[in-house]
Formats: sequence, C-alpha cells, structure tokens
Amino acid sequence: MNSKTLDVLQDIRRVGDGFQSSTVSTANGVTYGAHHMFTQVVIAEMAAPGKRLLNLQTVFSWGGVGGEPVDVTVETLQSGRSFTFLTLTYRQGERVLTRAEALLTVDEPDYLCYVDSSTVPTGLPTWVEGQMGDLWPGISYRDPSSSIKEASSWYRIQAPVDNHSVTRGLTALATEMGVLGALAAHDDSGGIRPRQGHVNVLAQNVTLYHLADLREGIVVRAAGRYAGQGRAYGDGTILDLTGRPIGSFSTTAVARGETVESGNTPAT
Repeated sequence: MNSKTLDVLQDIRRVGDGFQSSTVSTANGVTYGAHHMFTQVVIAEMAAPGKRLLNLQTVFSWGGVGGEPVDVTVETLQSGRSFTFLTLTYRQGERVLTRAEALLTVDEPDYLCYVDSSTVPTGLPTWVEGQMGDLWPGISYRDPSSSIKEASSWYRIQAPVDNHSVTRGLTALATEMGVLGALAAHDDSGGIRPRQGHVNVLAQNVTLYHLADLREGIVVRAAGRYAGQGRAYGDGTILDLTGRPIGSFSTTAVARGETVESGNTPAT
C-alpha cells in the first residue's frame, strides 16, 4: 500500500475562513483530479459537522502543480437540519483548478426502501493486479474480461480506515478512473492512455448510498455510453463484494488523439 499518498491526501488544515490541502508530487508534475475529489469529500464534512456526503458534482477546469498546496474556499448555499449545500473552489495562486457542489445529509428512517439489484462480482482471485502508482493509495485489481460495456476494478486498502470521511473520500476517488478504464478496454490500438494529457475527465458526479468496507474492498463497475467528436460519457456503480450497491457515478470526458493540442488541460 502506498501509505505516503494517503498521508499526503489527509494533510488538510484550516486556514482563515477556508482550508488548505497538500497534493501528491506526481511523475508528470500535475495534480490528480481523483485526489481533489477525495479532499472535497473530507473538507465538505469538516465544514458541515454532523452530516455526511450524499452527492458530489465536480468540474475540472485546469491542471494544478503536483506537490504544491491547494487553497480551498467553501461557500454555504444552504444549511438546515437535514441537508447542507456547499460550493468548494480549489485554487493555486489565481488559477481555479476545480469546483465542486457538495450535498450533505443527515440519514433518516426509511420511507421508501429499494435497492437496484446488481450481479455479485465473481472470479476476483483471477483478476489482474493494477498498476495505479500514486493514484490509488492501496491495492487494485482489474477484471481481465473488461470491455467498454462493463469494465470492473476492485479497490482495497490494507490498513484499517477508521475515519468515515476518509472512507467516503476514497470511495469517491476510486470512481474517477472507471469510465476511462472502460474506454481503454475498448481501444484495441492502445491509443487511449488515461492521464497522458489527451483522455481526461471534465466532470464527475458521484452519489454515495452506504459506507464501504475498504479492507474487503469495493468494485467499481463502469460502462461507456458514448464516445465521439472528441468527447465521451459513461456511468457506473460502486458495489461491495456481496453485490450490494454502495453508490453510483457518471463521467463526462475529453477523448482526443495525441496530435490535438490544447492549452486547457483538465486536472486528472
């Protein structure tokens, strides 16, 4: 397990009316959008004590500098007994890297009770260990039969995680790679290589239903729904190992060939 990555991600401090978070020094020198999603969950729950993250909608506008801190401002749109709505803005200097709308909730007794049925993940011992580097601070495995219609990865953290905000943050983090993995599974030429500058997440929407057990792990199951005109879209579910849905997500991405250049590089 890359415990150093998790230590850096948890290095969040209050600064004045806002927050500052550390970032991981990466091989390509930029910040990871998935890591921003982790800190967005943790900071939102710090800003709204007593509530937990229900939905996170994040847009990635610019890439940041890995290893340099990020300043975070939090605007409260509404805060009541049951819900809190926050806007989190991430900056390095004058540049806005990402902005998120966070909806937090206090869980209440069931009025309606329904869970969409999902296929129990099978064959996990045959899945291939992933090479996630500093992106995921644990162990990951990928279903070798993955395709654009169903790409599955199993994410685990070896050490116990006792902080529920950290658990939810890691669950959100894991979803960012799902649709990009489905696109990569579809690309026979090998031309799609996520996080190489031409296939990146533009916007991510995550809804969390239940708290995960990251020692056993979560399975992120994604499907590509559309790719064309330099853009892509997909969605997916987060499952525990019994097949119970933990959450859901959707992704809008840019998918260009390597010859296309742009001065606006998303932070992923």
